[in-house]
Amino acid sequence: KHIPIAEITHTHYVLHEANIEVWSTIRNQSERTLEVDRIMLLGVRHDIDYPLQPGQQREFRVYSGPRPNHGSYKKAELYYKDGETGDYFRADHIVEYKYETDKTFSVNQLRLITPIYDI
Repeated sequence: KHIPIAEITHTHYVLHEANIEVWSTIRNQSERTLEVDRIMLLGVRHDIDYPLQPGQQREFRVYSGPRPNHGSYKKAELYYKDGETGDYFRADHIVEYKYETDKTFSVNQLRLITPIYDI
């Protein structure tokens, strides 16, 4: 079975007092159209619902909310669908943090973990 790859390739954040916005570039690395469904990051589900053509990438806001006061969330889960077959997949990413001076944590990178899960 062909497993298409969608990957978060770049992440940056914007601090707003006690809150944070996390923005990530998601790239379709497959030869098929993928529907980026949602992401689970810092314990919060964020719906994306956006089609990416083969090789296309786009930046999305993947989290907006309170800055975490711990680094316990170890992975993010990116869910997407193969436009041709309708099969769903999950690409897990390791969450890397920056420790801020106010003792909160900011997400500064998400790294793909393989294999991709066929769900």
